[in-house]
This record gives sequence, structure tokens and C-alpha cells, in this order.
Amino acid sequence: LAEFPSARPPLSRLLEMIPPLQPRHYSIASSSALDACRLDLCVAVEETVTPYRRRRSGLCSTYLANLRVGDEVVLWLREGSFKNPGPQTPLVMVGPGTGVAPMRAIIQERQASSCAVSGQERHTLLFFGCRKQLMDHLYGEEWGALSSKDGKRGLGADEHFVSNGSISVTTAFSQDGPPNKGKTYVTHKMRLHEEAVFTALSQHNGHFYVAGSARRMPADVRKQLVALVSRQGECPIDEAERFVKALERTGRYKVEAWSS
Repeated sequence: LAEFPSARPPLSRLLEMIPPLQPRHYSIASSSALDACRLDLCVAVEETVTPYRRRRSGLCSTYLANLRVGDEVVLWLREGSFKNPGPQTPLVMVGPGTGVAPMRAIIQERQASSCAVSGQERHTLLFFGCRKQLMDHLYGEEWGALSSKDGKRGLGADEHFVSNGSISVTTAFSQDGPPNKGKTYVTHKMRLHEEAVFTALSQHNGHFYVAGSARRMPADVRKQLVALVSRQGECPIDEAERFVKALERTGRYKVEAWSS
């Protein structure tokens, strides 16, 4: 209505045309196993410009960004599709951008449970992607701490790999590389670590979780997974596709994606 001031519909007609406000769902980015009184969210503030050059801000993300310490927020909880399969089950996760939120919660959960059964935990591998390391490397300090003491930093051609033995994180910074070499995405990092991914899924009944934007990422990740299964398993693409479909059917391959 601000862009077209000549439009003056009756209020009753306007209320019929405008759809009800949709709820906003955010994944919890922390585990109650570490702090039962704390709930973390990982939210990107949505800011766009309309074709008529008006700036628009995301309704809920802007509301959250403008909150002050001590403000009360009305919210509700619902169960997500991701489950912590337990410390003895290997887990591969792909969570670029704010898709890392549930992955961080699961990592915290697995860290807490591994303390109770020390030496029993299986490997957790997170593929995280963002644009620039200095701009949006979410929880970068936490991932970097994995390599402290007896951990590892860098692995082969992957300089952005950190690990403490049971938990590993590798990051793809899509806009930090040389312009003539193209962009690096989480799918490229999956290719670098495809042996570890295939071993976790084929030999140890591992789980594979994906979270993030629904535009292209989930489809690209699935395509890369089928390709790596074909290469590592030395089998045709159609057989690799059946392998991935079996993961989906048994609940070992799960996707949580949203449109922006």
C-alpha cells in the first residue's frame, strides 16, 4: 500500500485478502544436557530491497534482534526430526549458514553423553559452509577449540579442518578463495572427506543429517552423496542411489530445509 498509494481497498476487503501471519520456526542451537536453563538460537536478520527500492526487514528476525536483555518472548517448542543417535553411532552432518544451529545442539549433546561413556563414542563429522571467514563463520571459536591440546588442525588438502578425535568440523568459505579457482562449497568438502563419510555410513550404520536453505543445497548435497557412494563403493550410480534411498527409508538420512 505504501508503494501504490492510489490503492485504497475497504478494510473488510483488505482483511480478506491478507493471509494470516505464518509462524516462524527456529532450530534450537544448544543442548539442555549442558545447561537446562539456556536456549540458544542462531538467526540471520532478513533484509531485502523491493523492486521499488523500499527496504524490507524480516518480521521475526528483526523483532528478535531488537530485543533487550530482560525482555520476555512468547514461544513454543515442537519436536524436530533430528535425533541424537547415541555416542556409539557415527554421525555426518551438513549445515551451511544458520543450518548449523541443530548441528551445534547435537554436537553439544554428544559431547555431554560421551563424557558418561568415555572411549565409547563414534566419530561426528560436521560440514559447515559460509561466505567469508571474517564475516559469518558461525561458532568459529568453538570449532577452533576442538584442535587445542591433543587435537588436529588441517588434514591433507583441507586446511580448514579441525578435530579432537571424536568430533571433526570442516568449513567451506565460498567467497574467500582466489577468483580464478571458483567457489568452494560444502559439497566440495564432502568430496575431500568422502572416504570417512562412506565408511561411517556403510560400515558403522552412521546417520546423515542436512539442514539449511531449501533452494539448491539439499539437492546438491544428496547428489554429491550418491556420487561419493558410487566412487567409494565402486558401484554404478543406480546402485548408489538405492543405497541412499535405503538411508532415507530407515531414517538415517534426514533433511530439515526452509525457504527464505
